[in-house]
Amino acid sequence: MREAAKRFKALGASVEEVSIPDHLIAPAIWTPITLEGLQAQMMLGNGMGFNWKGLYTVSLLDAHANWRQTADDLIWKGNIELLQHEQRALVQPNFDRLSCASARLVSIGSATSFEARGVRREVACFTSFYLYSLTRGIPHALRAQTWPRITRFDDRWRWLVTSVVPQFRRFDADTRLVNASLRHILDEARDFASTPCVLPRSPADGPRRAARPRRWHRPRPEG
Repeated sequence: MREAAKRFKALGASVEEVSIPDHLIAPAIWTPITLEGLQAQMMLGNGMGFNWKGLYTVSLLDAHANWRQTADDLIWKGNIELLQHEQRALVQPNFDRLSCASARLVSIGSATSFEARGVRREVACFTSFYLYSLTRGIPHALRAQTWPRITRFDDRWRWLVTSVVPQFRRFDADTRLVNASLRHILDEARDFASTPCVLPRSPADGPRRAARPRRWHRPRPEG
């Protein structure tokens, strides 16, 4: 750069050194420019580049363009990785502290469901650990020759990825069900926020008569 400046000066240009202390804020200027360019290059341009003369490998361009069709799968792949870390690093150490009898009780009561309207949908969204283990999980139980327990990571993880996660994905894809569930959660949150923790008592109730509790949960909204 300095050599180029000297050449300009030799050609008659007025060249002098100046101090620009904007280097202190240079990262704040550089970051959005770079990230925007990166997003345009990798996402919109499919990693191929712009405005240059040379070979464009169209097959590679098409391969990169497939991220649009697999975006949801990539998101769920990340969700499953996070779920696996949670189950292995956070949940499993607590399960390891349970006695054998407690582990069996937890296994019996382990079930998941999603807020759906109608008996058919509720049944379709329901899954329990032992229901899965005694139906779809029987082949593995026979090979392992051991009774399945949800406190065992391999047994629990097999149920989660085979039954729970697919149902969660189907539920997440139904915008109407998700919106109805979120509205129900918001209504309950408003009820809790508008109700004091300790309900007031009237002197006429007497010292032994407790205040009548308020009904907390609203009926589930229509799908």
